[in-house]
Amino acid sequence: MLATTLWIILKGRWQALVAAAILAPTFAANIFGGNLTSFLAPAMALSWWSVQVDRPRVAGVLTALGAALKIGPGALLFWLAVRREGRAIAAFAVGMAALAAVSLIGAGLQQHLDFVSVARDSADTAGWAAASRFAERIIGSSDSARIEHSGGVDRRSRYHLGPAPPSRMGFRRLRGARRLGTPVVHFGTAGLLLAALAPLAPAPAWLRPGTSESAPQAI
Repeated sequence: MLATTLWIILKGRWQALVAAAILAPTFAANIFGGNLTSFLAPAMALSWWSVQVDRPRVAGVLTALGAALKIGPGALLFWLAVRREGRAIAAFAVGMAALAAVSLIGAGLQQHLDFVSVARDSADTAGWAAASRFAERIIGSSDSARIEHSGGVDRRSRYHLGPAPPSRMGFRRLRGARRLGTPVVHFGTAGLLLAALAPLAPAPAWLRPGTSESAPQAI
């Protein structure tokens, strides 16, 4: 992550320098904290550069690795699909199959099923609980809608609105609260924005295939 940040600062446009300065605290938090974002953010940046220098297979493999490690970076597959990068999508499929095989052999099928169950319960419970607390502050008192949570971590937990109908603004805020309530959003998550700075810098020379010219950059 440090190397990628330095490359973008030294080789990129002035906008990259400004953005990197603003995001420096979250970059540092990931570097010194050893968060997985320290690897995922550079991988996503390399995915961009790989496509720009006509090495889409590298982008596909990196996207598969990111999706296997933390799911979210797999969203790059949609970008590759929109660009109609067939070779990248094929590499993603092969990479995911290989990673899935290694994971199943190492951990077993039941561990994967348990993981899906825990992830689903955590998202529902922790997410709604955070949204509820947030909504109580910004939406209101007894005159506004209340979100009540009963139950704990059981999947049978029920969420229901209080009797007062929420205002339009309150509903919009509540949707935002639900997004903020996800248990995977934290200070270090902003480190993934390092990848968003990649288009402001050229691809590293070692990534370019031979002496061929790099493809024109396009979003």
